[in-house]
Amino acid sequence: MFALRENRPADDDACGIAYVGVQDGVAYRDYAVSSVHWKPLGSSSDRTFCSDSTFAHELGHVLGSLHERRLYEEGDYGAYRFSFGHFTTGLQGWHTIMSYGDEPEYPYFSNPSVRECRYQPCGIAPDADGSADNATGFENVGHMLAGYEGEQFIADSLAEYHYERTCETDAGEDGFERGHAIQNNSPYEIEIVSFTTLNSEGASTVTDAPDSISPGYYYYRSQCAPNSQDNSFGSSISSSWFTYRNPETNDLVEGVHLPWEEGYTGDYFTVRMAATEGGL
Repeated sequence: MFALRENRPADDDACGIAYVGVQDGVAYRDYAVSSVHWKPLGSSSDRTFCSDSTFAHELGHVLGSLHERRLYEEGDYGAYRFSFGHFTTGLQGWHTIMSYGDEPEYPYFSNPSVRECRYQPCGIAPDADGSADNATGFENVGHMLAGYEGEQFIADSLAEYHYERTCETDAGEDGFERGHAIQNNSPYEIEIVSFTTLNSEGASTVTDAPDSISPGYYYYRSQCAPNSQDNSFGSSISSSWFTYRNPETNDLVEGVHLPWEEGYTGDYFTVRMAATEGGL
């Protein structure tokens, strides 16, 4: 409180602020934070700066949504390319919870299946131009964030993705680093056992990776190659995956197989099945 008093002016106020907690399909545990209804110090308890939808709006950011497209550059997006609020303009204009504007706000997240925004769809389908579908995005990421806390380990709370950045080689040359990263968004310490790469001919190479990842941290395997040379990830390596231990059962688990073929534009995913005595 002393720090707040010293560093915030008396007339400061904000309705809410939040990180975009899921970016490009990857959830970040440390970004699952928001603050709502921040008022000036000493203000009366009945004074408010915020609408009734402020909490829902900030929660939408944590779940990976941006505002509406008119506020961003081409190519910007949150959890997915359709993770935006929706709006219309003109005399009959309106906007959804994640959008800003002078138009009336309707108490819905963008959702093309709901026609409650002046009898129009409250969103645009994910595969259409100008897509805006918070409902689908939130459904996709809900299981990721649910794994942050709880009494059971949820495999989907481990986010795996392509790790890419510029680098400098050991010889001092400018290069590009590429590799496979795994982010631990669970409340458990995760033991990494091995890392496997598969080449274009189908031969695999398994290397020990004795390490552990604390909650909120990540681990990666990569190569820094000079700009004049092809990086192994995308040339000789066609896919890769980590093997780790389930922190509850101690069973070995094979993680997501990331594809590395140059020009690959599809999606990658894992399929998990549960079996009982009666079958699948």
